[in-house]
Amino acid sequence: MVRVLKMDLYRLRRMLSFKVCMIIVFFLNITEGPLEKLVFSIGKMVAKDDPEALAQLGEFPLEFRLGNIISAPLGRVDMVFFLLCVVWFSYADLHHGYIKNIAGQLPSRGHTVLSKFMAIQINCVIFMAIAVVGQIVGQLMVGKKMLIEASYTNDSETVIYSMGEAAARCVIFWLLLLSVCSMILLLTTGLGSNIAGSIIAVLAGSGLLSTAYLGISVGINKLFNFEKYFELGDYMPDSVIHGHYDSMIRATVVGAVWIFIMIPLTVYIFNRKDVK
Repeated sequence: MVRVLKMDLYRLRRMLSFKVCMIIVFFLNITEGPLEKLVFSIGKMVAKDDPEALAQLGEFPLEFRLGNIISAPLGRVDMVFFLLCVVWFSYADLHHGYIKNIAGQLPSRGHTVLSKFMAIQINCVIFMAIAVVGQIVGQLMVGKKMLIEASYTNDSETVIYSMGEAAARCVIFWLLLLSVCSMILLLTTGLGSNIAGSIIAVLAGSGLLSTAYLGISVGINKLFNFEKYFELGDYMPDSVIHGHYDSMIRATVVGAVWIFIMIPLTVYIFNRKDVK
């Protein structure tokens, strides 16, 4: 397994799409601070003759909280590029008509799915780290000061996470993102559909699938007439990750359950496809 994992990591590192997506994610995050300041400056210029509008704009914030960045490192656009990178990596073997010769190394070819999933886990950490570094650098570029302690904003509405809570939420974010990746792995490696994997990557990463969940939830509740309203999105990892989950326990359970279902199912399907 170790040799197969090393081979997957080497292939991932050599992929052009991996490098391009990494650069795009870093660029998107490093420009967040300068774009925020540019938009604020334009707003000041437009409202310079309107005292009330100027008062509403206030002053440009001179500090940012590290905990808030770590708690949810990837934005929706970032997730789309990351998930597309996962699609291209997961489908590469089938696309090039190449299946690893693993005789004597693994019990079955289906176990290569586990190797791919471990490589995706490392890939996910890399993208999250790049996004965090990009955001920090971008905020420092516009003269903001980085603060670590937890507190609330003046309006007592925007929560600033402590480093401990931010780290816990980051781990749950990683778990939920991996559960989405396990769905993509099923579509690409298990079922051999690059197109389906790409569609799910775009819809799940952008949060557009949540709209479909709302419609399905309405239909389910009308059909079964539950006493308590059933919300499908509460049990779908991509919906939970975009919903800024309030219950960390439920988010953890959702992510873990989806992984424990998708990965064994992908292994089983891939093994069945190999039998001639």
